[in-house]
Amino acid sequence: MRPSIYFHIDEVARDAVVAANLRKILHPRGVEVVYGNRAHSELFGLFDNFSAFDLYLFPNVDLFQTTCPNPDRLSAAVIILPTETVGGMTRNVDRLAAKYFGSFPDECWPWINKVAAFCVWGPSHTKAFEAKGPHLLPKCHIVGHPRFDRRCQSEPKVAANTEKIRIGIISRFAGINAFDRRSILQVVYDARNVKGRELPSYRLSPNLNIEDRIYTESIDLRHLFDFIDRLDPQVYDVIVRTHPREDRTRWQTLIAQNRLPLQLAPWDQPFIHWVNTVDYVVGPVSTSFYDCITVGKMPICTIDIAPHRKDHALVGGDDENPILNYVVRPGSIEELLKRVAGKPEAGRLNRPEGLIHILRQEANYPDCSNSLDNVARVCEDVLKETRHKCKASLTGRVKHELFTRAQGAVLQAARYGKPEQSSSFALSTKRRRWIDALAGATHRFLKNSV
Repeated sequence: MRPSIYFHIDEVARDAVVAANLRKILHPRGVEVVYGNRAHSELFGLFDNFSAFDLYLFPNVDLFQTTCPNPDRLSAAVIILPTETVGGMTRNVDRLAAKYFGSFPDECWPWINKVAAFCVWGPSHTKAFEAKGPHLLPKCHIVGHPRFDRRCQSEPKVAANTEKIRIGIISRFAGINAFDRRSILQVVYDARNVKGRELPSYRLSPNLNIEDRIYTESIDLRHLFDFIDRLDPQVYDVIVRTHPREDRTRWQTLIAQNRLPLQLAPWDQPFIHWVNTVDYVVGPVSTSFYDCITVGKMPICTIDIAPHRKDHALVGGDDENPILNYVVRPGSIEELLKRVAGKPEAGRLNRPEGLIHILRQEANYPDCSNSLDNVARVCEDVLKETRHKCKASLTGRVKHELFTRAQGAVLQAARYGKPEQSSSFALSTKRRRWIDALAGATHRFLKNSV
């Protein structure tokens, strides 16, 4: 039986293009990559069936811990390949470390020590291991930003209607618009800064709390609405890209009830593919600015429109990301409108040395163009090192297939008529084919979207 890897796709818009291309790389090398999601991963712990695969790829330790309640019974190897982890150059090491050590590392060490390899995006991220677990440094492999691999890119392609100026709006409001439809009551309760159990984001901001986070999201959203109100629909097409952790159906309702001249980008479309279909990208502070700059699109950030916003920003958070020193930052809505008054000039985006240094530290740029080759190499090395003690069984694999099929039928019936959201997407046969198609023929995405 061929060596097999279970790739947990947590957020389809982010992880699917990586999983598809890694599968394409490893298949001719005799290694099988099988897609999974949260529903499938829950079955491993539920039925104690970690013998189904030789290797498991998870995006973070928290999810690994949830999936595997008893790490002592796990014989298969595990690799952590983060979905999102830029932030290695900010002050809050705890926030960065949470991707690799869990939200509460003291409780996660049994799982952390089980990890065979950590695929670290950039050199700056190793400081989390230097501070929290130096003995794990030999397990760290700097692979580069996986979505910046050349195979995950799409050809630059603005829509056929080139007369209008296409404005892409980044929506980043998961706190006030959670994908799982948690009420704002629940969001406030869950995300409080509680003494004795502080979340990593509050470690350097003990005086701030959830109301500060809600405030920054609210004012960022209000500024985007003010900006959209002043755009002439005869001149502009405005396309909103909802965050993977947001409920896009709330946006659909808002647009319909208020007859807003807005379009929603396909919710499952890889971000870089979407960026290549718009002229400008406008939004609040976002790590997606790295994606924009990498493909030659200078983002416009609204951070400076409200000067008092900084009083509510978390220390060591995204507001301190050094990439903000290189993006466009208008000081008012009027200045923002001037920035998008005409089509952008064609030409290569200027990347000064300071910006190149940031991209190198956070994403291993420009070597990230081969990041999935690095990930594949780590996977193969781990499989070789563990082949004698971590051998998948045919019985375990068949058991997994039967349970996932039965589970899929039950979930499909339970979700009938309900839209897919973020990590709750259905991994149907049609979706698997759609993910496979992301490897290579990426420019056909809009035609093939599920």
